[in-house]
Amino acid sequence: GSFGYEGIPISYVTALAALALVGSEEYPFSGPTENAISALVAMQDLDGSWDQEPYHTALAVRALWEHNQPPTADAGADQEVSDTDGDGFEDVSLSGSGSDIDGTIESYVWTEDGLEIATGATPTVALAVGEHTIDLTVIDDGGRWDTDTVAVLVTEVICPPIPADTMQPACPGCADCSCATCEDRRVELCEVIGYACAWMTGCNDNLADMTRAAYLWIVGEFYCWDEAQENWFPAAFPPPASGCCEPGARSTAEPVASPHTLGDRVKKAMRATDFGRHLKKLPSAGSNAARGETGGKPDPVAPAKRRHRLGEPRVRTLPISIPAAPGASVVALECRVPEGWQVLEISDGGVWDGLHRKVKWGPFFGDLPRTVLLQVRSVRGNMNVAGFGATVSVDGVNQSIQLE
Repeated sequence: GSFGYEGIPISYVTALAALALVGSEEYPFSGPTENAISALVAMQDLDGSWDQEPYHTALAVRALWEHNQPPTADAGADQEVSDTDGDGFEDVSLSGSGSDIDGTIESYVWTEDGLEIATGATPTVALAVGEHTIDLTVIDDGGRWDTDTVAVLVTEVICPPIPADTMQPACPGCADCSCATCEDRRVELCEVIGYACAWMTGCNDNLADMTRAAYLWIVGEFYCWDEAQENWFPAAFPPPASGCCEPGARSTAEPVASPHTLGDRVKKAMRATDFGRHLKKLPSAGSNAARGETGGKPDPVAPAKRRHRLGEPRVRTLPISIPAAPGASVVALECRVPEGWQVLEISDGGVWDGLHRKVKWGPFFGDLPRTVLLQVRSVRGNMNVAGFGATVSVDGVNQSIQLE
């Protein structure tokens, strides 16, 4: 080049000096070393003489390279997210950062299996259900880089359908639900009727799910599951594929059927199906079955009832007051009858579920009695009714009732 010192190009001399200084020090370098590096840069800016001397250029580049410290990459904490909408993918926000003690970060590149999927420090990427290993590479203004890795797990979430919207075991005397499409996030009328019949006759014993299914039918049929509330809620159409209530998934529409309308349709359907015929065979108040006898044979406590008449002290009439439920669409209740007691009379159309030893009333669709009566007799002489327990379900939310 045009510069030199006793016949030796200045770039070569400066590069040797820079290398010696850099090799003898730890970063950050002293003033003389910084000056030597600056001289190399200045000479390149002046005439580029070292560009014509590969050996000298290599020395200078090495000096500059050792002078430039690499950056540090941070791909953020590992993540686990859920596919909330059930489409097989979920948007994931990556949170990367980079630091460089002697320069600035020029670029952020995210890759998976060697393929670039995003750039920038905090991009959002759509990831399929499954496990993902993602690399973040940061590059500084001196061309050096660093890489860090983050693991992301995207899980599949399928929220549970309400039991009335699932295939039910055959329940003798109850209508089947072949007209319905199960697990479609929609409660149909025949599903409501079938599940209510199964509850009344003891094929299932889930009071809350029965009334919740009827409530969902009234307000629009489609529903989703709210994990925080641990219950099903009306959903806008179409319901989310995952079955989970997402923001905006709940319906705000007015009910499509009034409680009276549902009650009328249920009664009509009862008359037209095996459900209605079965209701006629359910134990009525005062029948042998209602008193605790099964299969035409007295149960083990039957002899005692024949020794006591209704007017004797061992007979108790229990009034069960139903709490006020303004705006309720569906109400049903049940009362557990402990061993040692026999059921004599049941008001308001209640029925005896001998399998679970419960008296069940409802579901009521609008015309709600304020108090129901249950007449029972103690077979063993113990008149303490502490073992009785009543529960009312309002639109699928249960609460205990204190017996008087």
